[in-house]
Amino acid sequence: MSKPTRRMWATRPIETEVSSSISGKDKDLQQLKETVATANRLLAYTGLSVGPTAYLGHASSRLGKDKIVMKGRGYPIDSLAKMRGKDMIILDMEGNVLEGPPGVIPQNEVKMHTRIYLARKDVGGVVHVHPRYSVLLSVLGKSIVPVCNEGIQFAVKPVPVYKNNELICFDNQGDAVVKVMGKSNAVLLRGHGVVTSGRSVQEATINMIILEEQARMNFLAMQAGGIKHGHIPIAQAKAFLNFYPTMGNVPVLKKATKERGHKRTTGTEKLWTIYSDLVRDDKTQ
Repeated sequence: MSKPTRRMWATRPIETEVSSSISGKDKDLQQLKETVATANRLLAYTGLSVGPTAYLGHASSRLGKDKIVMKGRGYPIDSLAKMRGKDMIILDMEGNVLEGPPGVIPQNEVKMHTRIYLARKDVGGVVHVHPRYSVLLSVLGKSIVPVCNEGIQFAVKPVPVYKNNELICFDNQGDAVVKVMGKSNAVLLRGHGVVTSGRSVQEATINMIILEEQARMNFLAMQAGGIKHGHIPIAQAKAFLNFYPTMGNVPVLKKATKERGHKRTTGTEKLWTIYSDLVRDDKTQ
C-alpha cells in the first residue's frame, strides 16, 4: 500500500479577517500573526491556559528561514485569551525582538522555541503550556498509554520526559530539551508543562490539545483501575494509526467522495477549523 499524502491544510482556517487594503507579503505576514494569535486563544478556550495558568503559555510559528512570530510578554492584560494579531512579536533565532508592540519583550522561555526551530527543520510551529493532566502524569512517572483514539499517536510509545521543572531560558537548556525530544512532536517537562511541535502552528496547537486529552483519559483510567489499568493494545493502536489516513479508500466513501465532489480533511484540520471559528473576534470580544 502506498504511503498516503499528508496535506498541510485542505481548507482555509477561519480566523480574524485581514483588511482588504493590505496586499502581498504584508498581508501574508498579517495573516500569520492572526493565526498565531488564534492559536494562543485556542489554548485558553480549551482550558490549557486558564485560572492560575492564564498567562502561562505561548504559541509560535516559523517565519521564513531565520525568524519566528510569537506571543510575547508585558501586555497590559497578559492573557492568552486576549491575544490578537497586532499583539504578536517577530523575533530572530537568537530571541531578539525585531518588531512588536511597545514594551513587549520575548517570553522567558523563548529559547525553548528557537532551539527547536534551529534543530528541527521539519518543525513549523511550537506550543508550550502547563496542562494539568500531562503535568500530573509527568510527576507520577506514569507513561501515557493508549486509552482512547484521540491523541493515540502520543501513546503508542512513551512521550519523552525532560526530568527537570526548571525554566528553559538559555541555549544549553533549550538544546537539552531538543535532545530529549528527539524526533517526537511532544516532550513532557516534569512538574512544569509540555512542549508540542508540528509542521505548522495549527498542527502544534492541535497536538497539544489531543495529547492532553489522552493524558486526561489516562488519569481517569488510573483512578478507576489503578496504576496497571487496562488500555488499547499497542498493536491495535498502531493499526488504527496506519489505517486512519487511508480511510478515504474505503469503497463506499471513495465512491461518495468522487460523486459529490467532497474534499476530505484530516482530524487536525477539522479541529482547527472548529476551534478557530469559536474564538473568532465577533464571538470572543
